[in-house]
Amino acid sequence: MTIKRIVFPVDLSDFSSSIVPQVISLAEKFGAEIHIVAVLEYSGSFGTAYSFSSSDDLPATTLSAEQKLLEFERESFINYRNVKRILLFGRPADRILDYVISAGADLVMMATHRRSEIERTLLGSVADEVIRKSPVPVMSIKPGEDELGWRVSNVNPDQELKLRPEWPDAGC
Repeated sequence: MTIKRIVFPVDLSDFSSSIVPQVISLAEKFGAEIHIVAVLEYSGSFGTAYSFSSSDDLPATTLSAEQKLLEFERESFINYRNVKRILLFGRPADRILDYVISAGADLVMMATHRRSEIERTLLGSVADEVIRKSPVPVMSIKPGEDELGWRVSNVNPDQELKLRPEWPDAGC
């Protein structure tokens, strides 16, 4: 399998930045382009890393998110320049999945909290939904886990395998 485009969904928090080394490592092995994707969501009463609650908030929130995304790229991808920044609007899982298809992505790499069943039911999980519905393989990485304990999930979550970053073809 050749990996030319990696979609890297982020919430612009330290949580997302903690897996940047793994994203860069895999991208370097394949010479892949990294698409950093952030999604602004209409929140109503609950907020995400970047959400807005009225149309009046949208311009300021958009500008703030664009600046934060640019800073994230500049700070996190200093030595890897084959990167695109994408800011989308809508429901995060839906917009990420739409982008995966439109960009012709070969892989999605994302940080996951790996919440309990109850937490997923109450809070939902963007990563969980992307893993279940993605038309391409999804590599979910839990920050702070054994650095060699990457997890790859395909559309069928039963098809998982352990990867070691030092493997030349990363097992893909």
